Amino acid sequence: MVHMLDRRLSQFREPSIMGREFVTGLDGVAGIYPSTIISVNTGPHGGQVVLGHGTYLGRRVELEGGRIEIGDDTSLQDGSAVRGNVKIGAHCLLGHNVLVISSSHRFMDNPPWLIRDQDAAYDKRPNVSASDADIRIDDDCWFGWSCAVMPGVHVGRGAVLAANSLVINNVGPYEIHGGIPNRKLGKRLDFAPPVTISAQDDTCLPYFYSGFYHRQAVLKKSREIGLIFARNGAAITLSGLDSPQVMLKGERLDPVGELNLRFWLNGADMGCHAIPPGVFSLEFKLESGSSVVRAIPHGLLAHTFLEWQEEVSGAVGQVVDSLNPRYGISSAEIF
Repeated sequence: MVHMLDRRLSQFREPSIMGREFVTGLDGVAGIYPSTIISVNTGPHGGQVVLGHGTYLGRRVELEGGRIEIGDDTSLQDGSAVRGNVKIGAHCLLGHNVLVISSSHRFMDNPPWLIRDQDAAYDKRPNVSASDADIRIDDDCWFGWSCAVMPGVHVGRGAVLAANSLVINNVGPYEIHGGIPNRKLGKRLDFAPPVTISAQDDTCLPYFYSGFYHRQAVLKKSREIGLIFARNGAAITLSGLDSPQVMLKGERLDPVGELNLRFWLNGADMGCHAIPPGVFSLEFKLESGSSVVRAIPHGLLAHTFLEWQEEVSGAVGQVVDSLNPRYGISSAEIF
């Protein structure tokens, strides 16, 4: 009965969207119910909601930002809420009534005060930034029923969170966590980045860490030409070294226009590189004492982490994915 009512309502109602001009990707979602609420708080730091291709938003889902990014092929089931500054990767499964929130009430700044007054005093502080409390959830994660993910948490790629978990501790890649507060219960696989990864090797897939088209149907197609297709922003992980040198190989498939990618190696800026049509090879070296300008996900600090993003007109472009990738990666290695 509820499903039938929702289908009938969808003929007459649209989701409630406040700040529609700051919401991108609506035309590419797989499904969105009329009871969904999206609200963008632009505020002093700017706000935006970015929905990846194939995103699914169930009944009574609430997105309230801040800046919220949801990757391709990710689903949020009924009653889930995402609030604040949150980045969720591709292919994630968030179950019913999941809460992901990057801010909380201030109750320990000055405990004798009312909590409302502590909140108000905190908001009035100059140069207040919520970056330390931002939440990052990487690709291919599954959150069970009624999980709550608290401010500042990083959930690594492939992680699984049991139902009713209270997540206040970081979760490493491919770890299984549960409990209140969360603790490690097991793991899906041993996350041990090698010195070399290849697009043709299934055991290397976890180390094509983010921004790649991992669905088996797409992999079958991309591997015919020796690649894993990549989005306009992606990252790989390799074995950790003090001063790594990395070689990245791939192929640009789209000959039209320019493709400029900015790279960061362990958080240090490696510059912007023009990618020509056809096969390409890039080398990066992390010099001793290089300045870190970009945060590295907590669970990857012990490894070599190469990340990149398409750059447009001198500024890092927004995450806008396509079903027609412009390039792919064949291999990477430390040498």
